[in-house]
Amino acid sequence: MDLIRKKVGEYWQSDVSVYSTIVLVVLVGYTSLFFYSLSLARSNGITTTHFLTFSEGDAHEYYVLGHVLHDTDRFSLTATSSPEYFRTPAYPFFIAVLLGIFGNDLAIPFAQIILVALSALCIFAIGARFFSRGLGVVVAALYVIDPMTITQSSRTTTETLFVFVLLGAVFVLIREELTSRKILLGGALLGVLALVRPIGLPVIPLFLLWILFMYRKQRKMLLQQSLLLLFGVAIVMMPWAYRNYMYAHHFSLSSITAYNMLFYNVLEFEHQRTGISKDVLHAQMVQRIGSSETDQEFRTFIYTDAEQKTVAEYLSPHLLQYAIFHLYTTVPFFFGSDVEDAQRSLHLQGVLRGDPIVDVNISALLRQGQFDAFISALSANPFALIERIAWLVLFLSAFLMMVMMLYTHTRKSSPILFLFLLTILFALLTGPVSSPRYRMPVAPFLILLGVAGILFLINYWKNHQGQSIVKS
Repeated sequence: MDLIRKKVGEYWQSDVSVYSTIVLVVLVGYTSLFFYSLSLARSNGITTTHFLTFSEGDAHEYYVLGHVLHDTDRFSLTATSSPEYFRTPAYPFFIAVLLGIFGNDLAIPFAQIILVALSALCIFAIGARFFSRGLGVVVAALYVIDPMTITQSSRTTTETLFVFVLLGAVFVLIREELTSRKILLGGALLGVLALVRPIGLPVIPLFLLWILFMYRKQRKMLLQQSLLLLFGVAIVMMPWAYRNYMYAHHFSLSSITAYNMLFYNVLEFEHQRTGISKDVLHAQMVQRIGSSETDQEFRTFIYTDAEQKTVAEYLSPHLLQYAIFHLYTTVPFFFGSDVEDAQRSLHLQGVLRGDPIVDVNISALLRQGQFDAFISALSANPFALIERIAWLVLFLSAFLMMVMMLYTHTRKSSPILFLFLLTILFALLTGPVSSPRYRMPVAPFLILLGVAGILFLINYWKNHQGQSIVKS
């Protein structure tokens, strides 16, 4: 028995053994789950294409963009339609490359399974760097078995690729010793991040602040390294921004910002503020823009200026009220259930029969004082309720650890503060459209900080109790 323990201990002392175990478990486990889910969907009369894309929404559009790009070298939704500006190109390019190499749609989920494995390796490495190897293994395992991670890997959505690139940027840049090569590579990764999803663009200034913090005592290097990071970002992003300028006279990555702000954030805000139905509000917004075009046209740069103007008209009289609304609508980000979201996904993919679980707007129920409906929605799925509480506990423990580490000037507080601020930033960026799916990019950091926070608080309490006993 002692010999077995010794061998197991020696095995886990090697990073290579941990890496190989993580990769093997993910590849075998995820591949088995994928084929099992696909076989269930096919037995329910669902095609492989529908299983991957739902045949509508984001997943479908990315799938179509990837195929059209592969077939025609054009970034558009059809071979003859106008250029696409709403979606950014990195994920469709990812699909097109896989189609070019393997010629089969099944290459997409398999490539994403590999990305999950690589993401788990990054999580382990980041956890080991800031806390301990054991905690890194635990958090990597929790990420891998998360239902959201599993279901998103089998769909043509950006989450799996986006998480991997973000983890890569954190792994490369958030460290005590930086080199020019790492800063340049990190900048390039941040550029890719913004091209996978435009929400990656506002994340770049936070990484820049980290570079400024790291070189705050080396003024000669501060400007040089900051510019080097921005150069890495620019060489990746600028060609796409220039492409949009040449075609649509907008030096921007995407036309999504103004559209989403108006037809999602402001629409939801006005609906909750006035009680007017969303259909009526949508018609009013279209009238204010001064056009009767289709929704597809509103997603182009043609109406960006008009959409921004309409946003200002709605929000100018209610800025403080909107700010409060934006804050409390982040509740699902910290309290949403991956289990329920994964169940909805499996219904839409055709794996589960029957109607999918209704997505209840918890923050709206709280705001409107519908406490009975709020409690009923939560108690409908006890397992999901336990998960929701777990996410909330993770966030609160991470917050308390952060406060106490800053108060006591703990040595490792700087990178931990960065990861915490990164989590908060994503919550604020998603706002009214917060859901478990949009928490996925920072879920590894939230789990890491939360578990570490629980251990930190337990140790702090034990030490404090010991001191109290000695004093008494």
